[in-house]
This record gives sequence, C-alpha cells and structure tokens, in this order.
Amino acid sequence: NAGVCLMRLNRPAEATQWFEQAARLDRRSFEAWANLAVARNAAGDRAGALSAIARARVLSPANARLTG
Repeated sequence: NAGVCLMRLNRPAEATQWFEQAARLDRRSFEAWANLAVARNAAGDRAGALSAIARARVLSPANARLTG
C-alpha cells in the first residue's frame, strides 16, 4: 500500500523501493512485479520496468493488465 500511495503522490523512485521489497518478500506476487514495472517506468528506468514486466508476465501470462 505504501508504494501505491507514493505513486499517487508522484514519487515513483520511493514507490519503487517499496515494490522491490514486496517482490523480494513474495517472488510469486504478480501485483508486486506489475506495480514495480509501473513505478520503474515512471522513475525513468525503462530497462528495469521491462525486466519487472517480464517477470509479471511469467507469473500471469494471460493477465489483461499486461497487454497495454
């Protein structure tokens, strides 16, 4: 929730730290990886965003959220 709140406050670099922690704690959390991708992209880390989205796609290949 902290990462989502920070994204709403337009603080993606800080949100990234929270989403990275969530992904470390639960490596199978699609939501953590998808949110990490959005935060990294907003923070200007395109390579990191692509890496996170690739992991999210492995976890949930048919998820419509990843098609855009």
